[in-house]
Amino acid sequence: MRDHIVGEDYELWDIVTDGPLATMKKTAEVVDVPKTRADCTADDLRKWENNAKDRKWLICGLGAHSIGQAQCFFFRDRIYGNGTDIDAGFASTRRRQCPKEDQNGNLAPVDLVTPNQLDNNYFKNLRQRKGLLQSDQVLLNGGSTDSIVSEYSNSPRAFASDFAAAMIRMGDISPLTGQNGIIRTVCGSLN
Repeated sequence: MRDHIVGEDYELWDIVTDGPLATMKKTAEVVDVPKTRADCTADDLRKWENNAKDRKWLICGLGAHSIGQAQCFFFRDRIYGNGTDIDAGFASTRRRQCPKEDQNGNLAPVDLVTPNQLDNNYFKNLRQRKGLLQSDQVLLNGGSTDSIVSEYSNSPRAFASDFAAAMIRMGDISPLTGQNGIIRTVCGSLN
């Protein structure tokens, strides 16, 4: 996945591959993902799984969250909500960058340890209850994805190998075209 575009009441995921015809091959409508900012649920995982075809590949692909930053309004509820699935010290650290009100655009690295490196720290963070986004932390909640998170947190080699394969698989997902989908002329905006 390369682009994630957010509007007032929607989120669109743009699944693309590199190459001269990439935007003609893939569309933002290719994967049925949650279209609102609501927290990811087990049902959302099922929607992703229908497209990813295999839960392990899905979870591995989410490891891309090891790189990048998130805007404050995406994680504010999580760090101020006093939930049991978030480390208190982690929440306190994140509150310094994200006040309870305003400054929605403040950015925070999704991974505090290695924010500019694709590695398995994303999964280690989840095991320590330090997932910045609720939609990530839900992967470690006593359910069927726990063993996958554990495997990748313990084995950087397994994660790296599976991640490469997962990206190839996701690049092969068939896009919706014609009356069923939209091919963007400008990646960052709707036609």
